[in-house]
Amino acid sequence: MSQRLHNLYQDAVAGSAPSPKRSIRRKRPAPLSIRVSDDERAWLKERAGDRSINAYVKERIFKEKAELSPNKATLAKYLAELGASDIAPNLRTLARCAEIGAFISDQETRDKLNEALSVIIAIRAALIEELKR
Repeated sequence: MSQRLHNLYQDAVAGSAPSPKRSIRRKRPAPLSIRVSDDERAWLKERAGDRSINAYVKERIFKEKAELSPNKATLAKYLAELGASDIAPNLRTLARCAEIGAFISDQETRDKLNEALSVIIAIRAALIEELKR
């Protein structure tokens, strides 16, 4: 008997399981790669934006499978910029002035201010909702 076979026999007689020398690895499919010129890579990088080129290309190839959504870092940045802007406080100030009569406005102006405020609230809610996913 060969030495390996003898060791397996001895382990079986002793009641212990043979110790594998190497763990069994799952075989992964070979990566798919394409060669692109420097100009093509720059074009892809520009189109990819905040995403990796790999993510952008996969998204474009498997468009019907991928749900198109910006990454969370981008959404968080937009939400932070919205929060840091003076838009909401300025609209609030205009609304207060209109309420006390210090801001002379007609109904159309008040409607536009309310619409702008509603849009900002909707944008904020959409950003927060998308970040929760």
